[in-house]
Amino acid sequence: MKEIEVYISDDYYKAYLSLRIRDENVVPEDIYAALNEQSVTFGIYDDVITALCYLNEDIVDELIAEGQPHINGIDSEIIYEYDPITYPHPTILEDGTVDFKSMNLFQKVKAGELLATKIPATEGIDGMTVTGKSISARSGKDIKFWFGENIELTSDETQLKATSDGIYKIENGIMVIQNYMELNNGVGVETGNIDFKGDIVVNGNVCSGYSVDCDGDLMINGLVEKSRLKVTGDLTITQGVSGHNECFIQCGGNLVVKYIDNAELSLKGNLEAGEIVNSKVYCDGNVVVKGKKGHIIGGEITAKYAIDATTIGSKLGVITLINLGVDIDSVKELRTLNEEIIKEQETVRKLRQFVTILNAKERKSTISDEETATLTKCYDSLEQMEKMIKKKSNRLNHLREILLRAQKGQVKTETIYPDTLVKIGRHSYFIDEAILRSILKKSNDEIIAIGF
Repeated sequence: MKEIEVYISDDYYKAYLSLRIRDENVVPEDIYAALNEQSVTFGIYDDVITALCYLNEDIVDELIAEGQPHINGIDSEIIYEYDPITYPHPTILEDGTVDFKSMNLFQKVKAGELLATKIPATEGIDGMTVTGKSISARSGKDIKFWFGENIELTSDETQLKATSDGIYKIENGIMVIQNYMELNNGVGVETGNIDFKGDIVVNGNVCSGYSVDCDGDLMINGLVEKSRLKVTGDLTITQGVSGHNECFIQCGGNLVVKYIDNAELSLKGNLEAGEIVNSKVYCDGNVVVKGKKGHIIGGEITAKYAIDATTIGSKLGVITLINLGVDIDSVKELRTLNEEIIKEQETVRKLRQFVTILNAKERKSTISDEETATLTKCYDSLEQMEKMIKKKSNRLNHLREILLRAQKGQVKTETIYPDTLVKIGRHSYFIDEAILRSILKKSNDEIIAIGF
């Protein structure tokens, strides 16, 4: 007498066998008959049946057949390289100090940089129950990339990359790279210094102690205080510049500003201002100072072509310098070369002094082998530095000749007051009495004033 029972799991992927042996041996045919009664036809463990018959012992719930469970596909997943939400935070420097002027206000990316990667969805694998029934599996769902300007999808459609430098943003669920930046609270403690490759709009002031480096056009709807601005394109300042002799502006394009007070500016394009006071301006274009006041008072104004102002100088006799016909690159190079030559000449002087001491030791035979080697190196350094100084001096003299030979440029003004010095090349015109409605320009190796 024997009892054979087959039990199928609820998911139909497994079948279990229970045996109760009395006085009769169990044979494989008995077990296969019991499995057949329960319609178990797939995944039967034949080796287990053989072993059970050999043992001929009671068993309970022995796994006797196993189907192939279906495997649902995995949904696709997007891995982002940047956090869609950013919070301003200061920069930790290598020495452990905190730079609160570098606030990481935006997530800046470069052209070609990877932004996101999609792990593709997988196909489902169908299953089979122990009763031979096929179970269909669900395939994974695809997630779409949502992206906008300045982003491209790779040919295999698995990656997003930036096509230009800019700011990474998620707007209404769509990833974009903006090549412009807008700051609605000015530049200061909340923003830190700004460095961006693209156009910038600043709605507010640029506060003292902060800088803006813009590789594009810069619009400042406010005031510029004691700060540094470096702009590749055009610069517009709707209020003005109050520099307190600690404001430096470098502009690669045109500059439009309401007024400039105690600041230093260098620009490649034209300058339009309502007033310039006690400032240094180096302009490779035209300088136009018009408007309600339209005057240039004090400081030094250099323009390559023309200066047109309502008034130049002051009734109070403020010294005002006007230079014409020279470009700012030549002026800058001349000043840099002059500074470098002075420093290098001082180094040569110190080297010669040291060589004199070593030569004295050599004559007295008190010089060491190490000092002898040093003396040789000093001779080599002196020779190289003297050649360099000579080369730079020749270039310096060449630039001076170019500046002195400058012929172009003119000054047009309603009134030019005494104590104003106008220079065009090697020629100068010192104003000792006020001149009205005149154009000053070079003619026959002298500067003349012509009425208009």
